[in-house]
Amino acid sequence: MYEIDGERFADLEGFFQEFGRQVMPGQWWGENLDAFDDVLYGGFGTPGNGFVLVWRNSDISRETLGHQAMARKIAEVLTRYRSADREAELAAARRGEGQTIFDVILEIIHRHPEVELVLK
Repeated sequence: MYEIDGERFADLEGFFQEFGRQVMPGQWWGENLDAFDDVLYGGFGTPGNGFVLVWRNSDISRETLGHQAMARKIAEVLTRYRSADREAELAAARRGEGQTIFDVILEIIHRHPEVELVLK
C-alpha cells in the first residue's frame, strides 16, 4: 500500500513529485502522464502484481487539479503546436467544462485493474 496526500502538492508537477516520493523514492521515472501510466503497470519500482494507492485529501486535489490546471496544461501544449481541437478544449476548460487533470489521473488509474485506488 502506498499513500499520497493532496495537502502536499498544488499542481500536476507536485502530484508527480509526491507520487514519486511515496511510490518510487529515489528513482527517476519521467514525471509525466504517459510515464505515470507506464509505472502503474508495475516493474518500474512498483509491484508487478498490483498495489493499493490511498489518496488522502483527494478533495483538495480535485480542486487544485481542476479545470484551471487543465487550462494551464493545454495552454502549455499549444505553445509547442497549434490544434483546433486543443484550442476548443482550452476554451471549455476556461469555462469550467470538460475533463480536469484530476479526471485524467483517475482515468489512467482505472485502466489498471491491478491498482486499487482509495480516495479519502
